[in-house]
Amino acid sequence: MMALSRIWNRYWFTPTTGTHLALGRIFFFYQLVRTSRGLDSWAWAVFSRAIWLPVSFFDKFGIPAFSAPVLRTCDALFYVSSFLASIGLFTRVSMATSATLALYLLGLPNDFGKISHGSNLAVIFCGFLALSRAGDRLSIDALIRRLRNRPLKSPEKSGEYTWPIRVAWLCVVIMYGSAGYAKETQTGIAWATSDNLRMLLLRHQYSHGVPTQLGVRLAAHPDLCHWFAGAAMATELFSPLALFHRYLRVVFGSGLCAMQIGIYLMMGILFDYPIYMILAFWIPWGSIVDFGFARLQRQATVARWTAALGA
Repeated sequence: MMALSRIWNRYWFTPTTGTHLALGRIFFFYQLVRTSRGLDSWAWAVFSRAIWLPVSFFDKFGIPAFSAPVLRTCDALFYVSSFLASIGLFTRVSMATSATLALYLLGLPNDFGKISHGSNLAVIFCGFLALSRAGDRLSIDALIRRLRNRPLKSPEKSGEYTWPIRVAWLCVVIMYGSAGYAKETQTGIAWATSDNLRMLLLRHQYSHGVPTQLGVRLAAHPDLCHWFAGAAMATELFSPLALFHRYLRVVFGSGLCAMQIGIYLMMGILFDYPIYMILAFWIPWGSIVDFGFARLQRQATVARWTAALGA
């Protein structure tokens, strides 16, 4: 049990710098800013109550779809709070505000039957990120503390900067792993060996704004459709393996991104938040940036010693 406890703590709380988490915060909330700009939640207020079918906490707590002016205000607050969280100003409050508004505004379409898997993933992770110390680095708050000569209380390296990144990995693989598991248990290998993917490719040509004709060309080759469907199903089903090794994260991260880009190009459906989360949190940006800064500091130190010796 002690060994398992050490492995568990090492996985979730290995001390790291806050650089990676801070970069992930900047990128993630920037994407929420982009989302909030085109949200137009007020439009849901004009839909007939006949199609209002509340789910989840909307149903449990009797939360309504507010009036159009209220929803416009919520959209504006969502935009402002996400922007402040991205630049790191009043970071704790702005992240919590953004997470709360994302829960309502991005969850609202689900009550009208409009299920958005990518947005739901963003809502879940946004809540975890609001509980983290993502504003300790690369933020205006950190700059203000430095200008006021009030150093950060937390250490340079801490497990508090690690667990949110691991949660990002976990959220992504749970989403895809569940999709693969559902395919396996509901239809089995027939999901890949039947004409299911081929029919989907052709159907979406008429129901979605597909940007290319790649789907039509692929549908003309049934064997290739079976191969692509099998590869997609296997990538989803085994994606949880990415939690256990960095090389597997490269393999499955690349595979999942390629799958999502292919779905967009051939079917006109873009699940953008899974791609954003993979790019922001699966690639070790913190190590890359920290290594670059350390190298620049060494070069600056060598230059100063060289200049001093030359003098």
